[in-house]
Amino acid sequence: MASNTIKSIELLMSEYYKNGAGQHITQLLDIQDKLAIHSYRLAEMAANAKNEYNGCYFIRKISVGKNVQGLMNNRKISKAQAQLEADIMSEEDFKAELDAEGEAYKYDMLVGQVNKVLSAIQQRISYLKTEKNQTHA
Repeated sequence: MASNTIKSIELLMSEYYKNGAGQHITQLLDIQDKLAIHSYRLAEMAANAKNEYNGCYFIRKISVGKNVQGLMNNRKISKAQAQLEADIMSEEDFKAELDAEGEAYKYDMLVGQVNKVLSAIQQRISYLKTEKNQTHA
């Protein structure tokens, strides 16, 4: 679903970029409707990615905490030393968290950009309506 949604958004934005200035209101409304639907899907993807990130963060924090406690109990080392070693032991958890955070950030950024394009389309539609009304008045 993710790649299809993003591809669809890219196609619509590309079409708007190439032809937006010369399109009629009905064509712009069609692009706006399609883009708004895909924006909803993208926002859902962003929310899911944020949940994934939060899950990875939670898993990493728990894993590191358990490792710190285990190292302190088994090896009788300081908390600072145990923290350093536990962080190294949890490298994969850190990587998973960073990857999930990056994905969530990417989708958040895309949602913001799609909303800006939707706003630009709405402004163009308003302008064309005003121009049409003045021409027919």
